[in-house]
Amino acid sequence: MASLIYSSLPLYRLMMNLLYTGSYKGRMKQLSLLLQEQQHCLELCFGDTILASICKQKNMAWTGLDINNYFVHCALKRGYEAKQADVAQLTTLPIADVCVMAGSLYHFNENALSLITKMTTSAPRVIICEPVHNLSSRKGLLGWFARRSAGTSAGPAHFRYTRESFLCLMESAALATRRKLTIENEFKKDLTVSLHL
Repeated sequence: MASLIYSSLPLYRLMMNLLYTGSYKGRMKQLSLLLQEQQHCLELCFGDTILASICKQKNMAWTGLDINNYFVHCALKRGYEAKQADVAQLTTLPIADVCVMAGSLYHFNENALSLITKMTTSAPRVIICEPVHNLSSRKGLLGWFARRSAGTSAGPAHFRYTRESFLCLMESAALATRRKLTIENEFKKDLTVSLHL
């Protein structure tokens, strides 16, 4: 069963603000700075619509894919182009100028390289923002709660990337897809990288 925060946008935003010490929107604004001169953004596992709102302000088309029907419904209600989909099961992704994933790659750790490869066939530029300093890696009650709060329908999410393991994966992805890997920035607990031609 998915965590309660994935069925309530206010709870989701509260949890994200707690995790990012009040800088949840700042995290997405930082990410949006990398979308300069792009016409169409594809966001995978979007959850909230903060990046969609920023894209709208920039007159940039935005398409979001998420497995969670609740998040998709919320996005559609706000007038955004969103579709319910398990991105791991799709053979191809919609075509865009840039494909973005923020804070969700750990859900796909066993199939991460395959998913990243699909992202590079979808867009000439791929941006992945992933937490690499995590409360869920801690032992005890705090770590248990962090893992439970990030659980999806598959159950609690125990796996998390470290900075080293995330960069190792991205270096492998760059070699496999013949893309250049750039470390874009670090914000709070996240490391953001891009793969590009």
